[in-house]
Amino acid sequence: MMISKRLIQITLFLSFHTSFYAQEITGKWSGKLEIQNTELTIVFNIIKKKKNYSATMDSPNQGAKSIPITDIDFKDSIVNIFIANIGVEFIGKLSSKDSIIGTFKQAGLPVQKM
Repeated sequence: MMISKRLIQITLFLSFHTSFYAQEITGKWSGKLEIQNTELTIVFNIIKKKKNYSATMDSPNQGAKSIPITDIDFKDSIVNIFIANIGVEFIGKLSSKDSIIGTFKQAGLPVQKM
């Protein structure tokens, strides 16, 4: 099941589920989107291959798992994630060893303040 197109632009706080930090984002990150009085969990699974990152996204509430991430970039504490086939973009900043705060946007729809 794909993520609903009703996801517009939502601030997402991702928390990290391992215990190391040195400007590194590999691992399993999860956060909750609040959409129309409903919480939707989003999980980014990030790995590093040599100097590049690779990742998938899960949406457990929707039964979606291992959605391939088209492009992921991490530089100067900023992570950019793009999933072309469902129009998802996440831009966030690593704010501590276990949190990324950023914006989740789908289908380029107008900003929705949450």
